[in-house]
Amino acid sequence: MSFSIIPVNDNKPHLHGSNTIQIVERGERVLHPYLLNWVDDDSDEAPLQFNFYQPIKDAAVLSTVSPYHPMTAFTEKDLEQGRIMLRHLGHKSNFTISYTVSDGKHTVEGLLRIVASDPFVRLGESLLEYCCLPGDTPNLPVTPLNLSIVSNLDIRLEDIIYRTESDNFAIQHHRFRRPTRTFTQKDINDGKISYNVGSVATEPFTVQVGNQTLKAEQKLSERAGPLVACSDGYQTAALVDVQIVRRSLGASLELRRSTTVSVPVGGVVSIDTSHLEIGDAASSADDLIYHVIKQPQEGTLVLEQ
Repeated sequence: MSFSIIPVNDNKPHLHGSNTIQIVERGERVLHPYLLNWVDDDSDEAPLQFNFYQPIKDAAVLSTVSPYHPMTAFTEKDLEQGRIMLRHLGHKSNFTISYTVSDGKHTVEGLLRIVASDPFVRLGESLLEYCCLPGDTPNLPVTPLNLSIVSNLDIRLEDIIYRTESDNFAIQHHRFRRPTRTFTQKDINDGKISYNVGSVATEPFTVQVGNQTLKAEQKLSERAGPLVACSDGYQTAALVDVQIVRRSLGASLELRRSTTVSVPVGGVVSIDTSHLEIGDAASSADDLIYHVIKQPQEGTLVLEQ
């Protein structure tokens, strides 16, 4: 007996990132996927379709191939290939744009906020928090919620480059992790970067954003102010502290890792601590019990004995 599994498109697209785009006043910015970060959870997902259907007075959505050609409708693939850009026309510095996102079956309304200002680069997030016994040296995943740069410059995530003088950072390389002294914001967003917690120390590093190099300092025990780049485009330096916090033994249960599991059609994938992990630094793994409250819409969870 044989059977076929036909995926059903029943999930609406949803916004995974921010609904705000920062842009240089009277400037231009290519709309990369991370700036319009919509997600379709369907297994048979097709490229999402964007439609900026309302007239826009304060900005223009244009083609990068023909910079004066308006683009009211485009696809997710156009964003991936850098074909779409936003131009600020200078009438207002803070306004919203209505648009829709469609997966071919569902159409969702979106509201995009545009903020125009002088060129800037600043530190977005700078906190790593973990829970363990004193003296332990855990390996912490570094996500955009831990380390990120905010800018209104026309840059890609690959253009934000972190350089450090220590070997505490590691990058995913195929199935293994290796120490690295250079990584990008894209590496962080893709879940490839982790941090090995050692003794409290101060680690100098630089952040290169486009053609600007920002000298910084990472302290594991203190916090400092934001990282700011001058609008004149010259190199500038500022101190930045990324705080590493260890919770006490009485800390509450926390979700340490939760990643997407890719399962081939008709296949089987083991779910281990590289996909899902919780802990409270006081309980053993055998004491932590997962309760499944909703089975997968497609497929089955199986407990191996």
